[in-house]
Amino acid sequence: MTTVLGRALPGQAGPRWRQFIRAGGWVGGVFLLLYGIALAAVATAVLAGVVTPPGVVDRIGLTGHALLWDLLFAAWGALLLAGLWRTREVPARHRADDGSPVPKVHSLP
Repeated sequence: MTTVLGRALPGQAGPRWRQFIRAGGWVGGVFLLLYGIALAAVATAVLAGVVTPPGVVDRIGLTGHALLWDLLFAAWGALLLAGLWRTREVPARHRADDGSPVPKVHSLP
């Protein structure tokens, strides 16, 4: 099935769909990374007594968020961003004749 209602699927469409999907990935990756870091920091601050929220605090649940769940969101975002960075298109001026990326060679003086 290559079309849905006469239109090409995103994976088989031109570069515009690919750019749109990758841009969404970049936005999502940054959001996940910042979300995970921020919520882990807030949960840790509450557990440390730096922040005192009104009402009862579920310390066991908050510990799970501070040490596991929020950090997993941060890792998810970091890995998504790393994958997008590794699979980015290299400009033509940075490619070898065979199309592969040209490694940067640093010479010592």
